Amino acid sequence: MKVWLGRMAAVTFWLTASTTLAEPVFVNAGNQKVGQGWAFGNRGQCYVVTAYHVVNGPGLPFVVSATGRTGQALPPSPKRSPFQDEHGIFHPAGLDPPDIGIFAVTGGIANPCPTSSIGDVNDALIVRAQERNENLQYVRVQVPQDDPRDAKGQDFPRLKVVSISTNWRFALANEGVGMQIQQSASGGPILYNGEGVLEQKVFVGVAFSVRGDDIQAVRGDIIRKFFENAVVPYQSTTAALPRTLVRFEGTVEDVRCGPQNLTLVDAPCGWKVAKAGSSEIELDLGLGDAPVVVTAVEVDFAESAGVRGISILTSENSHVADLVGERYCHIEQNAQTVVCSMGDREARLLAVRVDAARTEIRHIKILSGH
Repeated sequence: MKVWLGRMAAVTFWLTASTTLAEPVFVNAGNQKVGQGWAFGNRGQCYVVTAYHVVNGPGLPFVVSATGRTGQALPPSPKRSPFQDEHGIFHPAGLDPPDIGIFAVTGGIANPCPTSSIGDVNDALIVRAQERNENLQYVRVQVPQDDPRDAKGQDFPRLKVVSISTNWRFALANEGVGMQIQQSASGGPILYNGEGVLEQKVFVGVAFSVRGDDIQAVRGDIIRKFFENAVVPYQSTTAALPRTLVRFEGTVEDVRCGPQNLTLVDAPCGWKVAKAGSSEIELDLGLGDAPVVVTAVEVDFAESAGVRGISILTSENSHVADLVGERYCHIEQNAQTVVCSMGDREARLLAVRVDAARTEIRHIKILSGH
């Protein structure tokens, strides 16, 4: 049996009392393949770890957090890892643990991406939980069956450590009264909650097999070693594409706060725009002479901008009449930034429709993972 241990790369995952904890997510890979996952950040890129059988399919996985933040998996980059399948999922094929999948993600879940650790500790906390008869937690994001993109909170079944193997796995039993864990919950994170400040919601593993009350999990430190050796050397972050304002329907309310401010680092204000008699401000952006791949669109607004959301349309040519594929992205209450994942569309022209009668735009980024 070969177990992925590899060499320890020079990668640090800091965990402090002020760190935003990594986030549990519901994973939907299409074809009725659903499960759970754990979103975390590294070097400016956002990732999700889950069970590989949940995401081993033809489509790019879609994720939603317990707070409703969503994201889309990024396709593989040209610099492809030998441990990456054709859909961009990293997994230790031919090695143990075989049922782990990691993928890069973009969208609202990545803005900002949770910055907590993944597998910073070895099996010491799992051993402690077993010796002290302490509960571990399984975090499960709840979504209704009729709308797998609409999160309804999360629950925390309590788990007892049954056994710990000498290589990479440990077994647990569900101790939650009246809280059944289904097979569709595979891929969810196992957390340790201790008495110390730095022992709250510490990631210690991922459940890869759920059969009734019997749960098999992969240790977090083994996942981390795989990540450092198979994913980190092949990291590629999204890049901002150049864009040109080719059409605008609205009014600039202050000449000092025009569209030129979107390209200035220390501008005194953003772009203050309004449209009389309408609840939608229209902007069309040219992306160049040839189609480019658009992975996501990020728009940042000033505080109290009164924006409900944005719609994005694209065209593979430069004709406004050919704009298609409207994608509406809601902006959360009190949030200043909205990110629309586009699933890698080819476009020469991109339209942004701001759902507001008046607002102040700080910046617009057109992102590409290619």
